[in-house]
Amino acid sequence: CGVKSQRYTIVFNVFVFLQVFNEVNARKIHNELNMFQGIMYNNMFLIVLFGTIIVQILLVQIPGLNTAFGCTDLDVYQWLVCIGLGFTSIPINFLIHFLPYEWISLGSWAGGLDEAAIDEVLETTEEADKTDVEMTAQPQPTMVRNPDGTEAS
Repeated sequence: CGVKSQRYTIVFNVFVFLQVFNEVNARKIHNELNMFQGIMYNNMFLIVLFGTIIVQILLVQIPGLNTAFGCTDLDVYQWLVCIGLGFTSIPINFLIHFLPYEWISLGSWAGGLDEAAIDEVLETTEEADKTDVEMTAQPQPTMVRNPDGTEAS
């Protein structure tokens, strides 16, 4: 946090909670809207998420530990403000999903792919998925063995 002050502690705390809620947003990257779907089944994610929150609380609230990080303790209202500001990344991410694709250019920062290259990658992926489905849909031959371990005919 740097110099010990509530203002810097609040900025630090908001930054951490923006990151916590962005972790939730980052769970779904293929234009899926419900980022909470299946969240309770991902134990490692929950451990990291709650671990981050617990460590943040300890860093800010425990005397001595907060001093080492240049933070001061916050009251309940300040915590709620920090969590509320951090939560804003959830609705912002939700709204971004409704932006028209044409408004978002894929420049060099996104790999520099043009639309034709993206379509080609998507077609290749769809073909590979179809092949996987076809292969798994075919019945697999079963081996029958005799009691002595030799293959039965």
